[in-house]
Amino acid sequence: MSAYTFVIVSLLLSALFSGLEIAFLSADRFFVEVEQKKGSFAFKIVSFLSRKQGMLLAALLLGNNIALVLYGIFIPDLLSPLFAGIPAGYTLLALQSIVSTFIILVLAEFLPKSVFQSRPHTMLQRFAVFAWLFYILLWPFTYVLVKFSNGILRLLFKKHHIENEENILFTRHDLAHFFKEKYENSTTAAREENEIEIFKNAIQMETRRLREFIIPRTELIALPITAGIQELKKLFEESNLSKILIYRGTIDNLLGYVHVYDLINAPKDITSILRPIRFVPESMTASEVLRLMTKENRSILAVYDEFGALSGIVTIEDVVEELFGDIEDEHDTAENDNQEIVEDGKDIVASGRVEINRLNEVYEMHLPEDENYSTLSGLIFHRLERIPNAGELVEIEGYKLKIEHIEQTRIQKVRILEAIK
Repeated sequence: MSAYTFVIVSLLLSALFSGLEIAFLSADRFFVEVEQKKGSFAFKIVSFLSRKQGMLLAALLLGNNIALVLYGIFIPDLLSPLFAGIPAGYTLLALQSIVSTFIILVLAEFLPKSVFQSRPHTMLQRFAVFAWLFYILLWPFTYVLVKFSNGILRLLFKKHHIENEENILFTRHDLAHFFKEKYENSTTAAREENEIEIFKNAIQMETRRLREFIIPRTELIALPITAGIQELKKLFEESNLSKILIYRGTIDNLLGYVHVYDLINAPKDITSILRPIRFVPESMTASEVLRLMTKENRSILAVYDEFGALSGIVTIEDVVEELFGDIEDEHDTAENDNQEIVEDGKDIVASGRVEINRLNEVYEMHLPEDENYSTLSGLIFHRLERIPNAGELVEIEGYKLKIEHIEQTRIQKVRILEAIK
């Protein structure tokens, strides 16, 4: 390749590395998490790289320096004709340095950083695969670089750098920024409605218990610790989830979880990539859980009941939904059809996971509410004290509930007869 080609390629790479660096630092992490939970492949990559921010920035800096070295090697050949009349020496070297530095500052620093900083999410979405490929390509070198840097920090300043971030979440500032964007892009009427709804939710978060919005134990997707890596890969593909729970013996003995990105390093067994999970009581309030998750940088918690048995899990999206309303995530998408409420004549066909208070509020029904359950299936289980059969008719407070569809122990669809007056 000619010197022109090397210079152009090195400038493009340097511009991309510089732009991506500022884009990752400028991106709204809450927006990134929401988009990746909606199923965006690009933002799934961005979310993964954001959790490895130390390694990512090291890779971008290393890549940028490699590009600049190539640029420095070949740019003199291109500048030589411009200074043909100047004899070799310090004057020529100074002129070449000034011109080459100006080109770098404008084309590989100021311009790309301005563009990427003004539109960080768009640029990250476009160049996510590029960033991921270079992250993987440079990983062995950046790993050594980061380890060496951490050693110096510990030696000189007694600082301990955390390399294996659990899950870098968003801060209160990120939440506020997301709400501001949502607010500014809505109409006046929608703003007022959003304000009232969020204000209500914010008040309820202080009293709303964890048991009311967890993903119940019966709907958890998990594998035993003895399962093989191929079984794990297959379950990731079939479930379309980013995290799989791991247990020993029974689901009550939950050990932790595995993230789909942990498979990148080709692990030999599940134990080597198992991440610990924190247990919390279902009596915690939504606000307490949000504070805990933000403080400890966690995106998932296991929930136990008063007897110490596993009740289910809660994710950061579940908690944020309590404040901002529904955010479609991987659990919602996987079971989207089961979440609907459909009007069929005077009947209502609803998912077993639909909350009682939602049915009562929307359809002016009077189904009994209790702290022991919050969903339609919970109400049925509470009244029957057994697993119903498909097609079985259950009468509760004058309402006739027909079990339309049940899978093992999970009530998927319920028809409420003559519910619409």
